Amino acid sequence: MHPSRQYKVPNVTPSPRTSLSLYLHPTVDGALKELKSVHRRLQVACAEFGRELQILNKLYYKGYNQHRLALFWKRTAEIRKYARRVDDADIASIADVLRRSFFGSEAQVNPKILRGSWTHLPDRESLLSSLKRASDYRQLLDKTHERFVNAYQHLNIAMQTGAFIQLLVVLAAVVSRMDILVEEITDALELMCKSGRDVMNVIDPASVMETRPTHLMPGGNDVPTATPSIEQTDVTDEDLGDVLSRLSAPAWQDNPPPLDPNQALLSVYQDTEVISITRTVVTVASNEAAASPPEPPRQQKAKKPKRSKRDEIDDIFGFM
Repeated sequence: MHPSRQYKVPNVTPSPRTSLSLYLHPTVDGALKELKSVHRRLQVACAEFGRELQILNKLYYKGYNQHRLALFWKRTAEIRKYARRVDDADIASIADVLRRSFFGSEAQVNPKILRGSWTHLPDRESLLSSLKRASDYRQLLDKTHERFVNAYQHLNIAMQTGAFIQLLVVLAAVVSRMDILVEEITDALELMCKSGRDVMNVIDPASVMETRPTHLMPGGNDVPTATPSIEQTDVTDEDLGDVLSRLSAPAWQDNPPPLDPNQALLSVYQDTEVISITRTVVTVASNEAAASPPEPPRQQKAKKPKRSKRDEIDDIFGFM
């Protein structure tokens, strides 16, 4: 295995369980329960992935001399390379190491201790190292998924030629199966990172943002909006009067002319008289309209039947 792909277990300096407040213990209990199920999922998925890689290796060595110059064989070599990287990473071990760090150094030797309750709490550095390694594995899995999809599409196109159809069908089936396992490992790894962040929030809340992806960080691309202050609100609610009417009203003269009281009384009397006359006319018109009875409908005179004219035949036979 390449030395850079090996996961180096960090030196854990755990603290006792009593150093954590009692109301935070349920958070750690839930995280450990999640880690246990994640470890089982990773073990099953990684074991199945290793078996599919063995089938791919047999197909690769069997057809290398015959198809090494073919274009689809280059795709086969590429997916084999990425599959070996995922298998060498041993992703299931990172969940096991993270889980054992809650049970002290004795858990590395005696796995039966994992059946009981947790007794220790890992330090900040070891937990950050595990989460950082999980983030690196996630990038590798995303790249592997992309290569597997491209190879599967290329193999389907190569099937249309009809040459080496049996080999192409088997290779496409292996690639499809391995891609499904990669997605399963990715989902389990996401759950492990979520549990690790929950524990980190208990140990050091300020370090949670360091282990979270950029697109999940709250307010990453948000533009800060200005909030109105108390002084601005008070100024806005203050009654400023009718400003528009003052601006639109004409300017007052410096020396307005004196007003004659007799003329003012006469104008008021004339206005009152006109209003009373108008009301009287309206009242009379309404009374006359109410007093006059409605005209009865005219009866039409009955039309007399016209007598038929007598002709010569009537005179002969004596018809009246």
